[in-house]
Amino acid sequence: DQALLADLTLNFDPFTINILKNEFKMRNGALTLVEFVTLIKEHLLNWQPELPFRDKKLTRILVMLFDEIDLNGNELLEWDEFTNYIIEKATVLNNIKNKSDEIKSYTPVTLKIGHKFSNLIVKTVYIKELDRLAVLEEESDIIYFISPETG
Repeated sequence: DQALLADLTLNFDPFTINILKNEFKMRNGALTLVEFVTLIKEHLLNWQPELPFRDKKLTRILVMLFDEIDLNGNELLEWDEFTNYIIEKATVLNNIKNKSDEIKSYTPVTLKIGHKFSNLIVKTVYIKELDRLAVLEEESDIIYFISPETG
């Protein structure tokens, strides 16, 4: 189940995250377990379609995911809990996958980002599977996905 959970976590693309953000807003910033499982299942129709007993396993994994994300244990999943989890988990999973490339060379670039941030950037994570930088601004519930090539 942990391998499936890791794979599932990496399948939250920018489009799905944007839809989820709107769903969180419509529900006063939080989802119950049933709302979360139902909503995510609607947006992961193409995830592991050949998996035996897919629906049952997906439901079990989504319940595990909800429990793992609900840090304050109030049985409501808040937007901040969700976004923090996705960014942290993607970072950890990318670090594990890239362990063989531990020593990397970095070169400065003159990349101009098309968005002007109003507040301090508190987190930036490169998500290899999306080839995007996930950027979280202080006091914001928006995750910006930026192309490392074009900004």
